[in-house]
Amino acid sequence: MIAKFSLLAVLAGACFAAESQIEGPKLGYMYDREASLLRPILGIPGSALFGEPLSSDLREAVVSPSQDYAVGVFGDDSAVGILNLAGANLRPLKGAKPSPTRIVLSPNGASAAIVNGTHVQVFTEMPDNATAGAEFDLAGEGAALAVSDDGELVLAAVAESESTALYSYNKSGAAHRILSAGKIKSVEFLNRSHDAVFADEAEGKIFLLRGGIDASLAGRVESPTAVAASLDNRKIFVASTASQSVTSLSLDDGTSISSSCGCEPVGLARLSGGAAFRITDRSDLPAWIFDAGGAEPRILFIPKAGGGNE
Repeated sequence: MIAKFSLLAVLAGACFAAESQIEGPKLGYMYDREASLLRPILGIPGSALFGEPLSSDLREAVVSPSQDYAVGVFGDDSAVGILNLAGANLRPLKGAKPSPTRIVLSPNGASAAIVNGTHVQVFTEMPDNATAGAEFDLAGEGAALAVSDDGELVLAAVAESESTALYSYNKSGAAHRILSAGKIKSVEFLNRSHDAVFADEAEGKIFLLRGGIDASLAGRVESPTAVAASLDNRKIFVASTASQSVTSLSLDDGTSISSSCGCEPVGLARLSGGAAFRITDRSDLPAWIFDAGGAEPRILFIPKAGGGNE
C-alpha cells in the first residue's frame, strides 16, 4: 500500500511539474527605460499584465516586432548585443560599432539599423544569421529613421534650419533627397515593402511614400507622435501625444477612426499577433495598448507592475 501511494505521489508530482512549465499566452516584451528592465507582457489584449523582469545585462534595449529577440547594449564597452527572448541567451552583434545613439528595427524585425551619431550600419537576416549590409553617413543628425525589412532601403529625416529633409539611402549608401517638410517626427516602412509612411508634426499631416519617391497626403492628425502600418498595409496608425489618442487611417477609402486613450502615447510598438501595439513604455505606471484586431479599434489597459493603479 505504501509503495502504491508513493508511485501515485511521484506521478502527481510529475504532472504538476509538467503543468508548471506550460506557458500561457504572451503579448510580448517591453523595455522599461526608466527602470532599465525588460519585462514580459502576459495574457491577451484586454486581459494582460506585466510579468517578472528578465534577468539580463542588456540595456537600452529595443524589442523586435516579432517579439523573439531584443537588441541593445551591454558590458563596460557598451557593445551591441542580441538577446534571444526564448532562450534568454545574449551574444554580440558582430561588426556593430559600440555605444549606438539609436537602434532601429524593421517592421517585421528582419533588419536592423545601428546608428552612431550620423553613421549608420544596416544588418539583415536578423536575429539568427545577422549579416552586415550597407554602411554610410547621413547628411546630418537624424530626427527620425526607418529601415526596410529586406535592409535595402533606409529613410532618414534630417533637421535643417527651418524644416526637415527626408532622404533615402540604398544598400550601396547612395543618398537621394526626397522632399522637405515642416518637422518629420516619425517615419516607418510598410510591412515587407519599400513603401513608407511619415508624419509631419508641424503641419499635422500624414504622408504615404510609394517606392521611396512619390509622397501623397494620407490624412491629417494633430501633432502626430508616431506612425505604423497594419500587417496587410491597408491601414496607417498614428499616435498623438497632444490629442492623447491613436488614429486609424484607411488607405482603401480614406476614412479615419480616432481612439482616445487618456494617456500620452510615445510610440507604436507592435506586439505578438501583429494587430496590437504598445503605446506607452513604463511599467511603474498603468500602461496602454492600441488593439486594431477587432471590428473597431480599441484602447486597452495593463495594470502597473506589482498590481494596483494610479
